[in-house]
Amino acid sequence: AIGDLAPDRIRGVRATCAATEEMVMRRLARIPGLRILVVLRDPLAQLDSMLSHGFGFFSPFGQETGLAIVHTASLFAKNVLALFPASRVLPVPLAQLKAE
Repeated sequence: AIGDLAPDRIRGVRATCAATEEMVMRRLARIPGLRILVVLRDPLAQLDSMLSHGFGFFSPFGQETGLAIVHTASLFAKNVLALFPASRVLPVPLAQLKAE
């Protein structure tokens, strides 16, 4: 349960579209002590992947998703960086994870 987030417990949720949903991120930002790990892809690789996998113009929540290379980065800035203090966000480039 969300109320059971003890400081010594680590939990993770893989929710790739959560960062694009302002309402979801606003709710998560209210959870004390919650930290966000965001894996960032190269924008061109992201666009290529989106087009190769039948990119949908609507999110699973029914919101329109604009097709632009900067779309993901702009939503990251709007929904994560604007709502969470920098001390609670750890951005990690995907290329860095693959290299190690």
